[in-house]
Amino acid sequence: MLTAHHTDGDASPAAMRGYRYIVAGEEEQAEEVMPPGFTRELDLTTTGRPGSSNQQLLITVDKVWDQESSDRLLGAAADGNGQFKDVCLSFALYKLQRRRFFDFPIAEVAHPATRRLISEALLEEGANGSYDRALRVTEVELSFLHDCFYSAHPVVFAGGFPFVRLLLSALMAASVLYLFRAVSTIPSSGTAVAAAGRRGRQKHVTITHGVLIAHCVIAVVLFRELVEAAIYVFSQWTKVRIICHYVKLKLQRRRRRHGGRVAMAVTEKLARIMFRIISRGRWDQRIVQYNLLAAAMPRSRHPAVARLCSRWPGIRAFIPRKVKLQSEVKRALFQSMKNLIDRIPSSPGDHSDPWEPSSAWAQQMDSLLMSYFRNAFVDGDDDDGSSSSPPLIEDATAHLQGETHKILVWHIKLLEEAGQPAIGAVVNLPPAMTPPFSGDLAAAWPHLVIAVTLSNYCAYLATQALVPDNGLIASNVFGAIRIEVRGALAGCAAVGEIPGRLGSLARDASASTTIAGMGARLSEELGSAYDDAGELWGRLERFWAGFLLHLSASTRSAKHKIYLQGRGELTTHLWLLLSHAGFLGKTSHGEQLLDPADLNNA
Repeated sequence: MLTAHHTDGDASPAAMRGYRYIVAGEEEQAEEVMPPGFTRELDLTTTGRPGSSNQQLLITVDKVWDQESSDRLLGAAADGNGQFKDVCLSFALYKLQRRRFFDFPIAEVAHPATRRLISEALLEEGANGSYDRALRVTEVELSFLHDCFYSAHPVVFAGGFPFVRLLLSALMAASVLYLFRAVSTIPSSGTAVAAAGRRGRQKHVTITHGVLIAHCVIAVVLFRELVEAAIYVFSQWTKVRIICHYVKLKLQRRRRRHGGRVAMAVTEKLARIMFRIISRGRWDQRIVQYNLLAAAMPRSRHPAVARLCSRWPGIRAFIPRKVKLQSEVKRALFQSMKNLIDRIPSSPGDHSDPWEPSSAWAQQMDSLLMSYFRNAFVDGDDDDGSSSSPPLIEDATAHLQGETHKILVWHIKLLEEAGQPAIGAVVNLPPAMTPPFSGDLAAAWPHLVIAVTLSNYCAYLATQALVPDNGLIASNVFGAIRIEVRGALAGCAAVGEIPGRLGSLARDASASTTIAGMGARLSEELGSAYDDAGELWGRLERFWAGFLLHLSASTRSAKHKIYLQGRGELTTHLWLLLSHAGFLGKTSHGEQLLDPADLNNA
């Protein structure tokens, strides 16, 4: 990846000035491997191909943004929301993110310009109060990562747009169509006279031809060729190639000062058609909700299904319930991420190997990720961890080793904190932002919805072992806690009885070491420390937003790689943004392989 020596003042995230992230054309450049580091560097002074200019062949992010405002495709008026340029940004970030999977150093992790790109450009709040650009960029970036590991797109597009492959597919289609017509002339049945045998007798033989079967085989071959060609043509990779070709035409026109108008007009129309057909990435912006306490209670009216859920309560984990990611939840997450990035010191000091977990920079970044409890429950918290006032409660999960334990303790505490008025609405998510009741809790309802949504999603991540813990440990811990909660709620006939049952657990000394008992006791401590419901649920909202960011950044790259096969997970999108901002988590690059228990999900 191309690196350039520039200061933070040279970078402008709004105009992408100074961001020389490679989009395309690096294969056309001359390379040098020089001692003592023996690193590969692009030589932009030597012509990589006769008759061409290296600066013209190499397309970087800043070149894509360096267009006149009157440009008909990439100008400010024509591309107001940046959808044409952002696909190139996603492709450049995809090339950077690949290093997380292959044990390569992240050279720019400590540079201020990298985190400014995330906080000032991608996490910029839109006109309607949404953060659509951040998710749009990560959606396309994840589609490139999916194709990198689970399709042949990188090989097919390695040398540019696959014209030769498409030509061969067209010739194959023409050949099978001709064969289809030739087979049609063969009669389906007929009678022929065979040659005379030894005794001189002629035999009449009936010939039956499988014309219908031949037509079916030819149709399958033709369909396969057309589908394969469509997969490559109508892809995000084609969109990147079209935009890069358009930028090259612009550079050639600037150098020649004339010509190229017809080619640019055709490329512009083609780009608009492709972006209209392929509008977004694979993710549908829906997240799975899993409530541990509600799943432990059979709620089906059918007796057989109720008995099934009662005997195997874990079956609810295999029935995902997805909800649309609401704009308020996005705002809470991305505001927490921006606050986290803003707290990164501008002068960290030692920058030696910042991508190594043992470096001072990595430990400082990990400390910021771990500050989710302090950010939520400590007032006046400074960047160095000091505060003007102590927290009203202590983190009851600080001594727990695994993240799965912490998720479930706080998850149980959240449901009890909702109390009798809101327990039914909380269990039956997705809830609306309009409270279904009146009272003191009605004012805190938006914070409650955000906190419960994030809590249920984190509980779902625990069911999938998509957490920083070892896969075997996470699965066993979750299974044991599920049995424990089922026993604690035995005899509950309705969800409204759950808070009372958990309240009795908090007062039971024998249950003080259980996860359910710890969650119930933590709920009582929070209730006594914060009388105002709005303040309490606002703090819980900040806690779960910061906790999810910590989980996303600390989960291994190999685990995120598994879930590239589907439509994607919210935690993987957050992992991308945090990685580009410099948060690499505690996992070493040399420890990115899957645990044996995680191979079942691969």
